[in-house]
Amino acid sequence: MGSIYSEKSKKWQLRLDYTVSQSVTDNKSTLALTLYVYDGSGYSQNENKNQAYYKIQGTITYNPYTYTSIGWKKLGSETVTVSHDADGSGKVTLSAEWHSGFTSDYTPSSLSLSEEVTLKTIPRATQPSIGAVTLGNAVTISLPRASSSFTHTLTYAFKDASGTIATGAGKSYSWTPSLTLANQIPDASRGTGTITCKTYSGSTLIGTKSVSFTATVPNNSSTKPTDKITLTPVHSLSSAFNGLYIQGKSKLNITHTASGKYGATISTYKATVTDGNTYTGSSVTSGVLTITGTRTLKYYVTDSRGFQSTTGSTTFNVLPYKPPAVVPKSGTTTVLCRRADSAGNAADKGTYLYIRARKSFSSVSGKNKCSLQMRYKEDGGTYGSWTTLLKTDSSGTEYAGNISGVTLATTKSYFVQLKAVDLVGTTSAIQEYLIPTATITLHLGKNGTSVGIGGYAYGSGKRLDVAWDTYIDGALRVNNSITTTEDGNPYFHLNDGATDWYLQAVKSSGKVAIGPNWDKSTKWDANGNMDVAGNIDGKYLTGTWLKTTEVTDLGRSASKVAVLDSGGWVYSRTPSELVSDMRLAPVDLPITYAGGANFSNTGGTQYGGTAKYFPALGIGVLRVYVNNIVALTAGSTYNVAKISSNLPGAFNALNVYCGKQVVARISSSGMVQIRPQVAVAAGYDIYIAGMWIAG
Repeated sequence: MGSIYSEKSKKWQLRLDYTVSQSVTDNKSTLALTLYVYDGSGYSQNENKNQAYYKIQGTITYNPYTYTSIGWKKLGSETVTVSHDADGSGKVTLSAEWHSGFTSDYTPSSLSLSEEVTLKTIPRATQPSIGAVTLGNAVTISLPRASSSFTHTLTYAFKDASGTIATGAGKSYSWTPSLTLANQIPDASRGTGTITCKTYSGSTLIGTKSVSFTATVPNNSSTKPTDKITLTPVHSLSSAFNGLYIQGKSKLNITHTASGKYGATISTYKATVTDGNTYTGSSVTSGVLTITGTRTLKYYVTDSRGFQSTTGSTTFNVLPYKPPAVVPKSGTTTVLCRRADSAGNAADKGTYLYIRARKSFSSVSGKNKCSLQMRYKEDGGTYGSWTTLLKTDSSGTEYAGNISGVTLATTKSYFVQLKAVDLVGTTSAIQEYLIPTATITLHLGKNGTSVGIGGYAYGSGKRLDVAWDTYIDGALRVNNSITTTEDGNPYFHLNDGATDWYLQAVKSSGKVAIGPNWDKSTKWDANGNMDVAGNIDGKYLTGTWLKTTEVTDLGRSASKVAVLDSGGWVYSRTPSELVSDMRLAPVDLPITYAGGANFSNTGGTQYGGTAKYFPALGIGVLRVYVNNIVALTAGSTYNVAKISSNLPGAFNALNVYCGKQVVARISSSGMVQIRPQVAVAAGYDIYIAGMWIAG
């Protein structure tokens, strides 16, 4: 409701009252107009029906009048209908006039008014609204329509997908967006779209409004990626070992069969074994497996939306394995390889070869088998082919008896070699044994040019072969005298016709003294050491060291070396054979990662370790390097790696370098440990090296 006034003239004024009613359906406003005039004089009249009139919105109405009092006088009414614009807005200019029909000092000839009125906007197109949207779940679209007769058509657009949600919808609609819309956002868990609402009155389109929404892909079993894993042992062994994981021989192949859902792709793969080793990639092969027993592997994948598959778990069993070996027969302490009589009894003059030994090998779940083999040769000859004593099977592990087809000459010595070979393809260390000539008190060699005492003379030329210990009381002279005892310390005395020369080994000091014209009272010091008085043939002895003045001697290597075996026999060996005999060659020891989550165990880049054992020395050496992926606390002990055999009897100190003050040791259990003396931040390369004495 409102009123419009004219300007005052001679105390007269015009007023137009209006009320508004609206039709939402028709998008129209109806205005009821009433026109009033204010009589400011108290008396005025014009009864000429052709002179006095008023005009409302241009419509003229003649209105004779007689006014006898001051106040507002109703002239007349009019109804006006106004159509609104398409958006519901509307304006109208209201105008009116009054003509008195004359002019006087008290009455104006006319009054008029005009004013534009802005009408209340009629609601038209419905503005939709929507809450949080989760694909696959129902959500309500609110439609606050301006009229209960309005209906709506709802459509959506989501990336490259679009469609109709509903037609003829009323004041709301429950919409379940399909999970298939997730195909539009394969690399994200949420995306934006638009809902468009067309409002109709009957078949007439009133208007169109839209609203944007964010749709979330739910992280559940319907949308998570799936993953299955296949474990396969990788090795180069025979088909008998197919499907088996064997310590020191097999690797682990991990293959994922994974897929994303609704357009998602697999971005990362992860598989973690219980020892802490983690493998990434759709198909990956581990290093050689060294830890035995049942192992658990947990695995999952992550897709391009960041969704992770349900963590799976599976197990595999690593069977223990060690190389085969030739060992003593059960209940005995030594492997026997000797001369024997026909019954297998020990006989110094026996012509039969008797062997007593056992093959030791790993079962590998009953799949492995092993053979025991031998070959022999005459001293100075070449070895024949290998003969199987125990066939390749999983039983009959012991052999004791004479070797069929082998006859030993009493005048010759022999070498016998034994080895064990299993189906894994590993051969044991070859063990070699000497079979000496038969025992005899005195033997005259061929052509009477050689003599054997305690055994046969099997050498050629003028020589004496003595198989027994030789004891000489008194002086033994060669050209000149050689005396072997002096106050319990053996010495050699030689006179060249001018000077007495002496050479003595001193038991108390372990040193050798040499010099001319030896005088015990003056040449020995308090420790029983003797000064060397000069050179002998350009060479001299100083303490425990032998030094040559001939430069040409340096760099020479012997083709063969004379050695003494456990039976007291001297024979020749090449340097490589001597290394094998004396077990000087190092043996690789398994060394496994034991650092847990404190260090990175990515082999070849951030973790590595080697360990070797020298059997002849009883000493082990190791080298380990790791990278700590977490900060290390001062005073705390951290495990790094572990060896499993030839362990130290007690803690042994190791060297460590990492740019921080850190100490290291190896325990009697074989655990390599470090202890920072100061805090060590994450990311240091830590190098550990050292040696230990086996317990």
